[in-house]
Formats: sequence, structure tokens, C-alpha cells
Amino acid sequence: MRKRLINTASLLMLMCAVLLLPGNAFAAAYSIGSETPFPASSVKEPYTSGDVTFSKTGHPVFVSNAPESIYDHQVNKTLYRDTLNGTFRFWSSHRNMTTGNVKFYLYIKNPSATNSVKLYLIKDGYGDSNAGGDVTRAASTATSGFMGKNAGGTYLATIEPGQGYAYEYSAAGGISSQKAIVHIADFRAVDVTTGNDAAVKISDISTNTGTTNLAAYANTATIASTNYNAKTNDDYRGLLQYSGRTADINLTLTSAAPARFITQSDDGGYKDEQETLLSRWNIDGNPQDQAPVSFNGKIRVAYWCTDYTYHINITNSSGLPNVYTLYGSRTSGAFINYKISTVTNRHVDKGNGIVIHDTPTYTLHTIVQPSNNLPLSLDFVAQ
Repeated sequence: MRKRLINTASLLMLMCAVLLLPGNAFAAAYSIGSETPFPASSVKEPYTSGDVTFSKTGHPVFVSNAPESIYDHQVNKTLYRDTLNGTFRFWSSHRNMTTGNVKFYLYIKNPSATNSVKLYLIKDGYGDSNAGGDVTRAASTATSGFMGKNAGGTYLATIEPGQGYAYEYSAAGGISSQKAIVHIADFRAVDVTTGNDAAVKISDISTNTGTTNLAAYANTATIASTNYNAKTNDDYRGLLQYSGRTADINLTLTSAAPARFITQSDDGGYKDEQETLLSRWNIDGNPQDQAPVSFNGKIRVAYWCTDYTYHINITNSSGLPNVYTLYGSRTSGAFINYKISTVTNRHVDKGNGIVIHDTPTYTLHTIVQPSNNLPLSLDFVAQ
């Protein structure tokens, strides 16, 4: 009898110990590169957190994502036009819904009356759905390709005063009907005389007439209208002032909260994470004073094609030995693009993350690709 009582007491103590363990203590061991469900007990770090801080970095961004679906009446027109200075990012995302092939050009005009401008390509990424898939897959190819290239300085052209240069960014032969294209590139314009940054007038042009009329399309009083009524969120074009974000993430995992997460989102985000998209044209393609782009009262902000550099420092006070990072989406399937030592591109299912790292302190680079479903989630999990 006495022996049985001792065993019963030991069993009760063991049961109590099990109940006190964190909820993920008996989860399957994580391994780098594996896809796994996010811990159900993971706690979201609020947007008001002082432990997640952002600063804006980089250079201006020319955004041309409306009209995303291009119909016959929108061909042979400028899709967006604006003036930039020195180093700038260009990105476009379009689907050809016309009856034939369409080519896409970035037309760069030198507005100076006296000085020539040298144009350089720093790096780029390209994807089209002729290679298989839809606009999201084209964006996936373009984003991972862009992330995988080192910044260079490829000379493209010297643009004389008042002249323009046509840079075709669509594939040879153009983009066939029902197919999509995504292009991301960093450029630099330099004044030949002074060696300083130079202003250039940029037009994103869709055409089926070749290069003959590009200068005329880039000099019209209006640009293409969006598909605001046909596709109610088709109004994302304009300028952003910053291409990058640097974030310091300092979170503590405890026995009560052994998993915490932050989001990459378009609903405001953390302090200084977002900035407002500004346009010089309205949805009908008429010029206006530079104004925030909005839909139904919601201001459009920066999220696609933004360089994120996360300096991650996780304090592990959970009593568990390891800290892992999971990157994925809680709300839908999504593509993720990230770089720790090399660029990785993966698709994850709803509610899952990829185990991307296994130390509490490191630097992570990501870009949220166009056409992705947001928010994305970065979870830091003790196990």
C-alpha cells in the first residue's frame, strides 16, 4: 500500500509539471526550411509597441500598378508619369487583357535644356506569366530575382538635353493576351556636366506600335485612366519617397508567452513602417496637385517592393533552449521572399510559416512582392 501511495504521489507531481509547461513544449521539433503551422498560443506584438521600431531608408519609388489589367482603350498610353531625381526605384505590375501583344517601355526624358544625363541600371528583377503562372507568380520571379542581384552600375545611355531614352522591360515579342508582367529596377540619373544627381521625367508606357510614338505618348496632357469601376481597388500608382525600412526588433519570450509575432501589413503597421503613396494624376488620368492615393477613404501606403532589413534580437526567458523564426501567413496562402545568407523564395499555405532561422540574434532581409496577400507574419518561437 505504501509503495502504491508513493507512485500515485509521483504521478500527480508529474501531471502538475506537465500542466505548467508552455503550450508548445511537446510540439514537433522545428527544422530549417520546413513548413509548419504557427503556434496557436503566439501573441501578436501590438503596433504601439516600443520594442519594434522602424526608420525609413533608401530612395524614391515610381509605382505603376494601375491600371493593373490593361484593356484595348488603355494601350498606346502612359500608365503613370512623374519626375524623379538621381537614384530611384521603378516597379510595375500589369496584365494584358487586350486582344493582341503589348510591349512595355520605361521612357526617360531629360528635361534639362543644357546638360546631358547619363542613365545607369543598378539592378533589376523581371517576371512574366508566359513562363507559367499568373501575376502573383510573375511577381514572385521578379522579386526573388531582384533580391538576388548585387547593386552595380550598368551604363545604359547618355540622354541629350530635351531628348528621351526608351528602355523596354517586357520580354522579346512583348506580352501576349491574358498574360502578366512584373518589373522591379533601381536606376540612377547623373548630370554629365556636374556629376551630381539629375532630374528625369519618367513615363511607364504600354504600346502595340513599337518605339515610333513613345515620345508622343510620354508628352500627352493626360495619362491612362484606371479601372476604378471595373476593379474597385485598381488605384495603386504614384510616388513613394523611401524604398527601404530598417527595423529593430527586441522581444522577450517568457514561460507565459514563449511565442510572439509581428506582421508585415497594409493596415498602418508599426510606427514609421508605412508612408503614404502620392500621385500627380487622378483615377481618370487628369493632372492634379500631388495628393494621397485612396480608396473608399483608405489611404494607400507603402508595402509592396519595399526593402525590409530587420535587426532581430530576441531575449529567451522561457526556460526552453532554442529560438526559431517562422515566416509566412495566417490568413491565406502567400509567397515569401527572404535573405539571411542567400535568397529564398517559397509559397506557404494559410496558417503556416517556413522555419527560416534558429538563433535569437541575426539580420533578416525581406521584400513583400506585388500581388501578395497581406498581412504576412514573422513569429519568434521558443522550443
